[in-house]
Order: sequence, then C-alpha cells, then structure tokens
Amino acid sequence: MCAKCFSGLARWGTTLMDEASSWNYEDWAELIFSNFFNEENAGEEILFAVDDAVLAEISGLSEEGGATSLARAVKSRVSGQWRLASISDTTRVWKRQGGNGAHPALPALALTVLAASRMVADGTFAATNYYVPLRRALDPNDRDVGAPGDFRTAILDLWESVREWSQVDLGGDLGILKAETNQPHFPFIAPALQHAFLRSSDLHRLDAFFRILGFEPGGEPPSAGELRRALGSWTSNKNEPWARRLNNACLEDENNELYKHCERLLAREARRWDGMPRDSRTGRAVGRLGLAIKSRRHPELQFYAKWDERLGAEVELELPALGSKSLQREEDFEWFAPNPLGEFGPSLIDDWLSNGVELGGDPTRFELQGAAAHVLRYDDSMARYVSVESMTIGLPHLVLTRCVHVEQVESFLSPLAEEGVLARGPVQVSDDPSLADWRLVGPFSIDSRPTSRPPEVLAQYLSSGIGLSLRLIGGLRVGLGLRTYLRGGEPSIGLNELAESAPQLYQVGLDGDEVELPLESEGEEVPLWEEHLEPGHYKIRQGLATVSLEIIDGIVAEAGPDAGSVRLGGSIEGTFAHGRDVVARPWMVKAPIGIRESSLLGAGGPSEYATVCLPKWFNHALKLVEGGGNLDWKCIDAWTSFEPVWQVLESRSGGQPELHLLNDRRPNAQGSFAADTDWSKALSKTPLAEDAPEAAALLLQAYREVIEGNRDA
Repeated sequence: MCAKCFSGLARWGTTLMDEASSWNYEDWAELIFSNFFNEENAGEEILFAVDDAVLAEISGLSEEGGATSLARAVKSRVSGQWRLASISDTTRVWKRQGGNGAHPALPALALTVLAASRMVADGTFAATNYYVPLRRALDPNDRDVGAPGDFRTAILDLWESVREWSQVDLGGDLGILKAETNQPHFPFIAPALQHAFLRSSDLHRLDAFFRILGFEPGGEPPSAGELRRALGSWTSNKNEPWARRLNNACLEDENNELYKHCERLLAREARRWDGMPRDSRTGRAVGRLGLAIKSRRHPELQFYAKWDERLGAEVELELPALGSKSLQREEDFEWFAPNPLGEFGPSLIDDWLSNGVELGGDPTRFELQGAAAHVLRYDDSMARYVSVESMTIGLPHLVLTRCVHVEQVESFLSPLAEEGVLARGPVQVSDDPSLADWRLVGPFSIDSRPTSRPPEVLAQYLSSGIGLSLRLIGGLRVGLGLRTYLRGGEPSIGLNELAESAPQLYQVGLDGDEVELPLESEGEEVPLWEEHLEPGHYKIRQGLATVSLEIIDGIVAEAGPDAGSVRLGGSIEGTFAHGRDVVARPWMVKAPIGIRESSLLGAGGPSEYATVCLPKWFNHALKLVEGGGNLDWKCIDAWTSFEPVWQVLESRSGGQPELHLLNDRRPNAQGSFAADTDWSKALSKTPLAEDAPEAAALLLQAYREVIEGNRDA
C-alpha cells in the first residue's frame, strides 16, 4: 500500500474525539476513505453504497447525526448554491501538491449517493425524482426543484477524477471507485443510482443465495447474466425490503440499465465468496454468530461467537444492554468464550432469529443472518445442538422455524420417513412455551439426499432436484479439482428451472472439439453414473448455462503412480491428506443390529465420539439384483479420526445397550471429560456386556472415576 494514502490519518484520529459539529470536510474525506478503500478490495470495484445507516456505522453517531455532520461539511465547501466547481478547483490544487490522503471529492459524492439511497428507500425510484432528495440532503429547508447549481456541468468530472485516482494513481490496490458516466438515460444522475440501488447489507444475503444455487467456494461461477436471473427468481416470492431491492435490481429494462451494474456486483461477490461472510463494502472478514440449544426438553435459546481461521484469537464485541465484552478463542475449539454470550430478552431473540443482527466489534463485527428456519446439529465438543449452514446426510438435526412454516417442514419430512429415507420418525414438534412463535421440529436424520424439492425455508440447507441453476450434485470427487470425479462415482445433474430446454451432454477432446452424446433427461435430476461414461472431459449445457467436469479412471491419475497400491503386509502407501492435522482412518468394529446406530468412544473425551450404522444403500442395491437379499453383517469399517476404545451396542437377545471393549487404552489425562455429554453418559450409564473380561471392568472403572472427578471439580 502506498505511504501517501495514510498521510493526515493521525490528525483525523484526533478529530474523531471531537463533537460532530467540529468535523470538517477533510475529516469526512479521510473517514470515508478509510472505510471504503482497503487492500481487501484490491483490483475490485467498490460499492459506494452510502446511506444513513452506513454513515452512522462509520462515524459512530446516530443515523441523523452522521448524515447531518456530512451535510454540514459538504455545505461548507459548495455553499447553499451548490458550487461543485469549488471542489474541482480544490482537487487540482491537491493533485499539484502530491495528491496525498483522501480524494477531496469523496464527501460530495457520498452526499449524492445518500440522496439516491433515500429516494430508493421512499419507493420513488424514478430518476426524475432525484433532485428533490438531493437538495434536501444538503439543506432540509430547500424546497426548490431541478438540478441545483452547477451540478450538471461538474458532477461527471468529479466521478471521473475519483476513478482515475483510485485506478491509476493508487493502482487499484485499495479498490476502484467508478461509475458509468456515459449513460444515455439520466447521465448526471446515473452514477449515484449505480451505487445506491442496493445497500451493502443486501449483499450479505448472497451467502445463502450462493448455497441454494449450488455454487461452491473457489468453483467456476455461472455467468453474470445467469446469476442475475437466478437471483431475481429467488427473491420474487419474498416480501422483505432487502428482497424487493435485490429483485428490482435484477429487472431488465431498456430504460433502466442498472441491471448491468447488478451483474457486475454479482460477478464480484461470486469471485470473492469463500463460503464465509465478508463485508461487501470493505471485503474484510465478518465474524459469525451461532445459535445453540442445550436441551430439547427445555429449549433455552443461546447465542455464541464462532471462531474461524480468518479471525484472531481475541476480539471485542458490543452486546445489547451488556456493553463491550472481550472474547477469547476457546483453545482447540471453534468458538469464542464466554459461551453463551449472555442472556437476551424474548423479543430481542425473536427479532434476531427473523431479521438477523449485526454486532459491532474490534477488529471485526459479527452477524447472524435472519431466516424463516434455522437448522441445528448436535456438537459433542459443545454438548449442545448448534446452528449449521447445511444438513449432513446421516446425522440427526433439528429445525427451529416459525409456527406458520411447521406444516411445510412436516409435509416434506413425513414422506421421507414413509419411504425409509429418514433414519428416525415420526417427525416430532416441540411446542415449549419458551419458544413463543417458534417451534422445534425433530430430531431427524436423512439417510440419503432426497430427490424431491425441499420447501423454501429449508432450501438453503439441503440442495436437491431442480433449482435455480444447472449444477452437479453429489458424486465421488477426487484430487484437487472441484469437478474431478472417480469413474463410477459420477454426479447427478440438477436441472435449471429457469431454462425451458433439455440438458445436452458433450465430450470434449484434447483439441477442444465437442461431440454431443445422447442423454436421458427425465425427472428433476439426471444421474450421470447411469451413462457409463469413459474417462475424459465433459460439458453439460442447458439454455445459457454450462457446467464442466472431468472423469478419471482411478486415484492414480491424481495422486501419482503408487497411489492406492497395496504392499505385502496389507499397508496402503502413496496417499496422504494436505493441510489437516487429523485424518479419518478405518477401524474394524462390531456391526450394529438392523437399522439401529452404534456409538464409538475414544480415550480423549467428548470430542472422540462417533456413531456408525449399516450401509443401507448396499442392502437396497442388493434387492434390485435378481435373487438378492439382506446381508447378515458381522463387522464393518468405521471411519473416525480417533482410535475407538469402547463401543455401545444393543444386545441381540434383549435389545438393551451394552458396552464392549475394543482396545485396551486408559483415558487420556490431557482430555476434557464433561459429565453432561453423550460420551460421558454412555460410559457412566451403559452396563458392560455380560461376556466382557475382568480387564474391561477395571478399565471402565478408571474412565468413570475420571468423569466423576470432573463432575466434582
């Protein structure tokens, strides 16, 4: 970053401590510069979405105070007569003196965008209505109409000057602030509208949109046009203000070219998206708030701050009614302490669940996205059900949703239970009065990905069937490529509901030539594995959408000539995992009975707990073969990142759970043995198998003493 970008910031830091009335034009220029320009935006266009809420956030004042202070500063330069030429003169002098610090036009341009944001908020989006809010943004008592002062002769030069400064002088290292200044419709107003037709907070919703779209972080995004059309479809049946703004931005109108800027924004956000929330204004990482429920019988809702690798080990967080709290990462776990963050009233919790919340923090803020439904999964390390971003096949979940959506969720889950896709049923609904207008549905576990389309409230958590884009679903991916699949493990094609045409399959040769292959496309999904494709590169097209994939004949193609080879003695060499401290391994364990699950426990405490069940898909496949039937399993492989010491199994005679010793390992002295976890409860309450050796009883006593000692402590 160039040194001249920060000259004057020391003086700016001092003035922040003064009253808002003393902030001058240069102070606001530096404040806007430091909040919209940074290295995270390098090479990207900046969304200069200035509105009352943003001014309050970056200034630390109220919404009215921030806007009033900015207007006072701008008026001191352009006067009530709107003499923008004075800022052009100041800019020329500033450039001759070296162009250090913030560009002098930033506060004036920010005021023009603020006026456009108010026009959009009022629902008067037509560009002809712009000059009234523009005048009143500077002076609330201005009752004139039409373009003020020299606005039409000076405004486009100011926008162009800022673009040249950010893109050329600064090399785009802090982002590029520009607007199209050659628009055929309302050319003097269009630049401000291009930045005000959406709010920065609206783009936070794209995280859920990308998940529903099936777009993967780091993957090849759909075209900008396809993204826009899919976003318009996703928001078309939503009535929230953010959804209406996003939907309006997607409308293609020959008299309104804002949809082109919408496409550029979507393409930018798709390039940035890494599966984690980021500030759409600055590109900086945003922390996530999580929802937790300790007991289904008494579902008290709690909130905690999630840790991830983008965040430091310590943050400050501003909590309603609780003030500033210092949060420390809980060692070796992915959350900050204290956990939970505190106690919050029912009305506040209801608002957070529905509308979301943003909490100020240092060095970053934290947010929870509001939703019609929140999905939770049990976390052994936290001994709670915690909110997750997607459902995992084969694991139990809860859905927290409003009463009005319970019937939709039940209608989706109940047929799955009847078809045997749900591992547990019937679907339970909690009506605990502490939940007010919300209900807990579950727990339930889905054994395989359903082909029927989930209701809207669950769509972002469980992708299935036809959707908003052409996408690849499931399959056995291998290697570093996001779309490289092992032969026989090809994915299904999820069709695009926005396209009327059928999908087409092409094989791509080494020279790039494409040969169309026949493809059966009945239903909402097309299973490619049924096509028995040869190894090679392929493309699938439907309408304007295209997805690519590669099929390889074995992992040797990705990992090297010895990958997967078996040496004398049974060991496997040639394969390893990058960037992970813990890698799952297969352990041979006793097979559970029927459809029941079996629990595995390691020596290290609650984090070493897993469940296994029989591979139902294999029995199902056998039944499809003539003469096939059920298998009588004796043992199965269990893939865990720890060595199983104990196994909880239901006895074949009485159906009661029993504890079986698998390996003779004493409890890890360095472990944390909380007494209220599934791990501790299983060891404390499950009796030993009748045929267990005496050594197993002695070892179990050692485990129970450790658990009791932790309870007493």
